[in-house]
Amino acid sequence: MNLSFEIPGLINYWIVIIFMMIGLYIVISRGNLIKKIVGLNIFQVSVFVLYISISKINGGSAPILDETIKSYSNPLP
Repeated sequence: MNLSFEIPGLINYWIVIIFMMIGLYIVISRGNLIKKIVGLNIFQVSVFVLYISISKINGGSAPILDETIKSYSNPLP
């Protein structure tokens, strides 16, 4: 297992961890309510980045209508 090739692929998760730690530190260490809200906002952004990072699919494509496909399934009943 060569760790030097795996770390750049996980940079999204390292950014999430850093943002979470910064946001949590601001919430815990500051007494000012506005600064606590800013810390919660930073924490919230890290959760959004985590969700976006998890949802990435290698080789995936957007579900755009294609002329070559004749049959589609309707997601609404």
